[in-house]
Amino acid sequence: AGAVPVLIGWTAVTDSLSWAPIVLFAVMFYWTPPHFWALAIKYKDDYSAADVPMLPSVVSLHKTALRILLYTLLLWGLTLVFSPVADMGLIYLVSAVALGAAFTWFAVKLLREPNAKAAMKVFTYSITYITLLFGAMAVDVLVRNARCASWPRTAPPAAFLGCKGHCVVSRSVPERTPTRRRAAPGRAWRR
Repeated sequence: AGAVPVLIGWTAVTDSLSWAPIVLFAVMFYWTPPHFWALAIKYKDDYSAADVPMLPSVVSLHKTALRILLYTLLLWGLTLVFSPVADMGLIYLVSAVALGAAFTWFAVKLLREPNAKAAMKVFTYSITYITLLFGAMAVDVLVRNARCASWPRTAPPAAFLGCKGHCVVSRSVPERTPTRRRAAPGRAWRR
């Protein structure tokens, strides 16, 4: 459920669907299991007592840690695929590589020593990871757009080729005359 808003938001804003939001959906989708399974390792006994079949309560800690590592590697790959699909820049790509390497390192440590303490480090880092990853996306776009904003606003679109097509040429929009809203049913407009 946490990955669906990406698709809904993208479609609502652009009135279309492309590969970028689908890959971003996959990033969120594959981030969720390692995040929650790491927390579930700490509360394994509680899940078992409540008869909730969370992965750590139905398989060994080693198998859970192995799946966390596999999902983390898949997640890392998806974040790298997102870069060319969404036409992200170097800031995002370097961040995705470094953050994914750190996440993988925490997952490997958990696999080597499957215990609650190592699992909580994976869980804690997963929150930092997703926050910094999305922050890197925003910074990447903001930096590239700021660089493009220094171009003269009257320059033809060809002048923006140095910005890899990310710049938006400001077009003059004719002023609109204010339109009068309709009154709510049963209410008259007052001037």
